[in-house]
Amino acid sequence: MVAVAAGDHNAYALLVGRHIAPFVRLAARFLPLDLAEDAVQDGFLRIWEQAEGFDPRRARFRTWAYRIIVNRALDLSRAQARRNANLGLPPGGDNEGDPFAGDEVNQVADDVPTALDHLVADQALARALARLPERQRLAVLLCYHHGFAMKEAAYILKVKPKAIESLLGRARGTLRGQLSEFFDPDNDPDHGGEGMNPPPASIRGKGQSK
Repeated sequence: MVAVAAGDHNAYALLVGRHIAPFVRLAARFLPLDLAEDAVQDGFLRIWEQAEGFDPRRARFRTWAYRIIVNRALDLSRAQARRNANLGLPPGGDNEGDPFAGDEVNQVADDVPTALDHLVADQALARALARLPERQRLAVLLCYHHGFAMKEAAYILKVKPKAIESLLGRARGTLRGQLSEFFDPDNDPDHGGEGMNPPPASIRGKGQSK
């Protein structure tokens, strides 16, 4: 970031290449893919313009950058919702056909039984996540898919860590209700069980252990 702040275009290009894919994946949970890409492009422009203001004592670069991207994606998502309302369309348009359906289940899906068909689980969870309220969905995605601690997610969403804990709890309850056919109540840690068996590797993702 020191080089980027000094105006080094090569360093900036490396930074964009390293982070663009996860940024687009997150933005696409709230926007059609073309608008998600616009949001990320706008976000990177702001990162370039605000590079001198980055303070590593307050947050890691990744956390700081996600805050910028999330803010821009939500701005565009809310603008889209207003346009759709004026046209009599659903707030999110036809955005449940997620181009990355299933990617966000890497860690959230530790509640899905091993025997479950991978594709069914991915699609069901993607649809359920798409129906969560905005902040609950963001808390789930940031903490379970993008790997942020609650304190970092709180920084990104400009709330207290306790608020993230509450958002995650409400989201898990909603998802449990919507995906009840995939849950074993006798093995549910929120109801005295010991927890689900680990999900299949294709759902679990590379970074999650068995």
